[in-house]
Amino acid sequence: MAWESVKNGVVRRCTLEDGTAVVAFIKGGGGTEELSFCADTSDIENIGSESQKLGNLSDFIERLRPEDLIDICCLADKLSKAV
Repeated sequence: MAWESVKNGVVRRCTLEDGTAVVAFIKGGGGTEELSFCADTSDIENIGSESQKLGNLSDFIERLRPEDLIDICCLADKLSKAV
């Protein structure tokens, strides 16, 4: 799955090791980015509300597929270096 730009940041749909569909959501950049995981929704453009948040990377790191974890970390690193 590719990253999509939405009004509040960038998102990527992921499937956890147990088959649960979630959305990785990164808001911000330049060292102020915030990564969270939200419930999958058809209204991807408006993702990121507190009620949708399921947790952050530390809550999901053991449940992510390796390829998703690598992709998320690479984008977060790239965003942290953006000015």
